[in-house]
Amino acid sequence: MTVIEAVESAPWAMLPEWISRVHTIASREHETSPEALEAYRGMSLARAEKATRRDGVAIISMIGPMFRRANMMTEISGATSYDIIRRDLQAAVDDPSVKAILLNIDSPGGQANGTDELAKAIFDVRGKKPITAYIGGTGASAAYWLAAAADEIVISDSAILGSIGVYMAVIDEEARDEKRGIKKIEFVSSQTPNKNQSLSSAEGREGMQRTIDALAEVFIAAVAEYRGVKAEVVTTKYGRGGVEVGAHAIALGMADRIGTFEGVLAALSNRSGANRFQQRSGGYSMSDTTNAPAAGFSQADIDSAVAKARDDAKAAYQARVTGILACDDAKALPTLANHLAFSTDLDADAAKAILGVAKADAKASAPAAPTAQEREQEYLARKTEAGAITGIVPPEKGADATAGWDKAKARAGLRTAS
Repeated sequence: MTVIEAVESAPWAMLPEWISRVHTIASREHETSPEALEAYRGMSLARAEKATRRDGVAIISMIGPMFRRANMMTEISGATSYDIIRRDLQAAVDDPSVKAILLNIDSPGGQANGTDELAKAIFDVRGKKPITAYIGGTGASAAYWLAAAADEIVISDSAILGSIGVYMAVIDEEARDEKRGIKKIEFVSSQTPNKNQSLSSAEGREGMQRTIDALAEVFIAAVAEYRGVKAEVVTTKYGRGGVEVGAHAIALGMADRIGTFEGVLAALSNRSGANRFQQRSGGYSMSDTTNAPAAGFSQADIDSAVAKARDDAKAAYQARVTGILACDDAKALPTLANHLAFSTDLDADAAKAILGVAKADAKASAPAAPTAQEREQEYLARKTEAGAITGIVPPEKGADATAGWDKAKARAGLRTAS
C-alpha cells in the first residue's frame, strides 16, 4: 500500500482542513528519492528531539499530524508517530531520574487508529508519576483525546481545543476511470454480503456512517472518563465537533487553567526537586519510600484521596472562573475580568467586588449628561449663530431674543427694524 492509499483509506480524528494538507503531502511521495531520504535521516538524527529531559521532567512532544506508525510522513514532513510516543512514554515511566512528564502538544489531530491505545497508556501513568498536557497552539481531535488522558490540561490564552469526532473522506474515481476506459469488476464472498460495500449505494454509505459513529462513541466515552464528566457533557458543551479558544474552553471544562510551557515545566520540576531534596537530607532512597503507604492507610486509600483532592481542585477552579466571568460587571469590563480570573488567586467574591468598584468608578468618571435646560440653551445659541450667518430670523420670542437678533443683523450688515 502506498502512502496516498493509506491516507485515503483511514478514518481520521483531525481538523478537516488538515486532511487535505496531509493528502497533498502524501501525494508527493514519488518526488523523494531513496538517496534524499537517507541524507535527510542523517541530518535529522543529529538534531532530533523525541523525548527530552530537563530538571527531572521528561518532555514528550506531539507536533503536527499524527500517525499510528512511523513512516515517510513522520520522517520527512514533521508528523508524529503514536508508536514512538508510546515508547518514549514508557521510557519516561521506567527512568528513575524522571519524576514528572510533560506532554507538549501542538497538533490538529491524526489517525483514529491507535489513538485510544495511546490515550489509555497516558491515563495509566496517573498515580505513577505526575503527567501534565500543555497545549500552546492547537490540541484538536486526536490530540485533544490524548491531552484529556493526562492529570491536567494547561493551555495558552490563544490555544485552540476540541474538534471532537471522527472524519473520513472517500474519493470517488468511477467517473475518471470511465473516461479512461477503465472498468473495475469486483467479487465478494456470498457468505459476507456486507464486505466492501460500494459507497455509491445507500447501504454502503449507511455502513460507513455506522463505523464513523461507533469510533466517535469511543472517542466521546474516553474523554468523558478522563475528564470526569458524563458523555452528555462532552457532546453538548465541548464544542459539538467545533473548537473552543483559551479561557472559554476552560469555562466549559475542556481544560483546567491558563499557563505557559516554561511555567508548567518549572512547577513540575519544583515538585520533583522537592523529592530529591528529601532523599538527600533524610538519608533514604526513593525506592525505599515511594510506594510505602502511610501508617494506618492502604495504598488504595491514598490513591483515592489524591484523586478526590485533584477532582475537587479542578471543580473549585472551574467554579471560580465561571463565577467571575459570568457576572454582569465582567461583561462590561471583560479585560479586567479575564485578568482577575486567570492572573490572580482572588476568589470569585473578591474578584466580583473589584469589578463592581471598577464599574462604579468608570461610571462616575464619565462626563455627566447635559440637563434639559443646558441642551435648550445650546440649541438656541446654535440657532442664533446660524441666523447671523444666513440672515434668516427664527421665530424667537421676548425682548431678549429680539435684541439678540438685532445685534446679529448688525454684525451681518443688515438693517434692523425700527
